[in-house]
Amino acid sequence: MHHEICSKIVLCDFGRTRLKFSVASDDLNDDTKIVVVPTDSLNKHAHPLEFAIKDFMRQRGMKPKDSHVMLSVPSFVIDPSIEITMMDASWQFKIDELKAKLGVRTLDVLNDMMALSYGAPATIQTRLILKSGIPLDGYPILVVSVRSGVGVSGLFLVDMKNQNTWVPIQSEGGHLEIAPQTKEEAIILEQVERKILRPLTAQDVLSGHGVMAIYKAICAINSAEPDGTLEARTLLDKSESDSRDSVWAKVAIETWCNLLGSFIRNLTLAYGAHGGVLLAGPLPSSYLQKGQDQNRSLLSQRFLAGGPTPNYLARIPISLLTDPSIYLKGLARIIPSSFQDE
Repeated sequence: MHHEICSKIVLCDFGRTRLKFSVASDDLNDDTKIVVVPTDSLNKHAHPLEFAIKDFMRQRGMKPKDSHVMLSVPSFVIDPSIEITMMDASWQFKIDELKAKLGVRTLDVLNDMMALSYGAPATIQTRLILKSGIPLDGYPILVVSVRSGVGVSGLFLVDMKNQNTWVPIQSEGGHLEIAPQTKEEAIILEQVERKILRPLTAQDVLSGHGVMAIYKAICAINSAEPDGTLEARTLLDKSESDSRDSVWAKVAIETWCNLLGSFIRNLTLAYGAHGGVLLAGPLPSSYLQKGQDQNRSLLSQRFLAGGPTPNYLARIPISLLTDPSIYLKGLARIIPSSFQDE
């Protein structure tokens, strides 16, 4: 697409802890071109998302009336007239109303898993292999992201205008119920369920708040006092520390790895994902990073512990998406063709 048109397109990925901005004409492989704005710094504004987008355009010298905005959000997007619900009320918006307030030519809002999935096919060189395998060309690919929530999508190769194109399927698979596979997991999940008072979903136990719920449940079961300073992102450091109570953090992460293995196994069977499994998000990037061989082994073993035949799952690879700009790249990949007519 022409550079002049791309220079008028704002790309924005909304995460619950930060916003990432760029312009479509920027080099998205250059981290210095990505503007990161913590959401905490915006809560003082009555309409923080509107303020953040306007402020970015102002900093880049972009005129709203000539500009387009493409936004990915951690929410189901199906009807522009329906309110997009994110965090507290100040972050909620209706697409048509936000477009009018921004004064831009167009506002395209996409579910974040769709953006991630659109960006995934171009990341082969930066993926970290968690479980080796032999993907089958042209078969579905499962994409699972664990951020503050759990997102699920499938990539399917579709013939569009005589050209094969990877097309993602939007879903709310993170809200599927999840079940224990061992007696130990049953005891832990029963403890977590007492706090929630409904059947547990993947999001309840695999997200950032979910792994902390597992940690607190394990502490309660063992009559131990949980470390109130811990967060999901610091749990790994705690598990590797020399403190006497580090064992509970270690067990929590091991339980998380096993539950994630079960979850992606079931989804792989449902999607027929012979093209492979792609994981993304800060928790997989932390708990399954290089050096975490035990955690990777737990994930792989649980992944292989079910299914119709061992060979069905054994050949399917699992990889970690490590590109920090993948959501923005996904947005850039699907810039509407109508923009080319300007």
